[in-house]
Amino acid sequence: MLISTDDFWSWALERYQNPRVRDLLLALQESDDIIILEVMFMAWLGSRELQLDHIVCEQLRDSISPWVNHVVKPLRQQRQIWSQDPDAEKLKSMMLAIELEAEHQLAELLCGAVATEVLHYDAVCVDSNLALLPELCRKPDVIKQLSDVFRG
Repeated sequence: MLISTDDFWSWALERYQNPRVRDLLLALQESDDIIILEVMFMAWLGSRELQLDHIVCEQLRDSISPWVNHVVKPLRQQRQIWSQDPDAEKLKSMMLAIELEAEHQLAELLCGAVATEVLHYDAVCVDSNLALLPELCRKPDVIKQLSDVFRG
């Protein structure tokens, strides 16, 4: 069974509209260099009672790393540079659109990298999925905050 990119993308966009979710994720991106969509994917799987293990999580990271390192992060860095320049406002808004498309492609990579057959079913696994991410594994308070904001 394949995981639906459309379902995940809609869920992620809806959650990201919540200022509490967005602010927390952006703060973690700044402080811990998280990949927001990766964190959201782990939470989304958990909200669907699908639990990853360390092996699947590593495979997932390996499959998205080239796109993240060579496309997503450089686009973000360039947008941030242009954000400092008031004359680059038009470029910044164009970059934001490109960045959103790169994130959508990342969503496709995430969904395509995991088959539900390798996942375990567990009613409460948002926290355990998030704890698989190295940037979050030693921050139970952050995991709880993320879990709370994703639940509602």
